[in-house]
Amino acid sequence: MVIAAGFEMGTRFILSQDNSDWHPAYLQALLNAQEGDDVAFDGVYGPCRGLRNAASLELLGSQRESDDVVETTRKKIESMQRAQSDGDVVNGLVLTGQVASAINSLIRVAEFVPEMAAEAAAILDRLASRRG
Repeated sequence: MVIAAGFEMGTRFILSQDNSDWHPAYLQALLNAQEGDDVAFDGVYGPCRGLRNAASLELLGSQRESDDVVETTRKKIESMQRAQSDGDVVNGLVLTGQVASAINSLIRVAEFVPEMAAEAAAILDRLASRRG
């Protein structure tokens, strides 16, 4: 039996009622995401995923042509900031995980985390009872 050693929850926590740092248009773009609306590209620190839009498609095209890593990195960061701070979800990079299309509501972190922990504990209990 394999048990996960960890998981990533960035998109789920971005889509919370507690996230007042990011522009509402960014959150709405993620809530509107459908299966296949995402694309993978080279991010600032490694592989990244974001919504398919003018910014991500331009980035995909320029990655093949650009040798200026510093300039490309600067453009990526500015593009992410345009989406997150200004709400430009067309010309800004809207970062997301593959799970975005499965999320259709905002959560309250104070409720979500305990519920998630209780669900995980119940699953572990079930698994442990099968082994005994």
